Amino acid sequence: MPVRLFTKTHLTQFLAVGTLLSGTTLVGVRAFASPAGHPTTTRMSASTTGRPSTSTSTASTLFPIPLRKVTGEAAALGGAIRAENLIKPDGAVIFVVRRPGCILCREEAMDLSTQLAPRLKSIKKQPKLMAVVAETTSVDGFLEAFKGFDTYLDEERSFQKFLGDRWLGLKGMFYPSVWKNGSRAQKRYPGLEGDLKGEGRRLGGLVVVDGQGEVVYQYNEKVFGDHAPLEEVYSAASKL
Repeated sequence: MPVRLFTKTHLTQFLAVGTLLSGTTLVGVRAFASPAGHPTTTRMSASTTGRPSTSTSTASTLFPIPLRKVTGEAAALGGAIRAENLIKPDGAVIFVVRRPGCILCREEAMDLSTQLAPRLKSIKKQPKLMAVVAETTSVDGFLEAFKGFDTYLDEERSFQKFLGDRWLGLKGMFYPSVWKNGSRAQKRYPGLEGDLKGEGRRLGGLVVVDGQGEVVYQYNEKVFGDHAPLEEVYSAASKL
């Protein structure tokens, strides 16, 4: 009798975990493609491999972006503030969050707030550590993971667009690296939780900018749970 290696139960679990990572509802085959009007290719200046970009984008790109401070999903948003007022005078490490409810995004928030942040204090200029989200859905759990540091709403998704406006459909959940990332997060932070809410197909990343708004380091998330190496982020920040 042949051995059944992949049962219906396995398939259900597989799809559930994949949905948890992407936050995308499983509705037909169209979910595997990028939404109409949203290209899957990256900008030429973006790092398509996830390594630091050689982009020299300046203040004119990032400074005018309006951001609003987020203190909770049900709480009123803060007034609009231009990014330049947050970046000046010492620069900033900016975590561009893919989806606040994603356990992998919360894992990176924990890494940045507990591992990178203490090291940033040793830098003479002490750049600001902050996060930008494109929605406030399920943001409460994210704020808890990023405790002690400010999170801002980028309603126009300008930072994600700066990173190339890249999309990864549900095909991403079939990547072995994504499953490895999910297992890693659960092992490293056993109590960390996520949910299925929000738009999770638009990839995020991380940028380090100096006080004049020039991007000195850019990391593009390649797949769900692909995080910027902390040593690289610290090295870039220490040279501001």
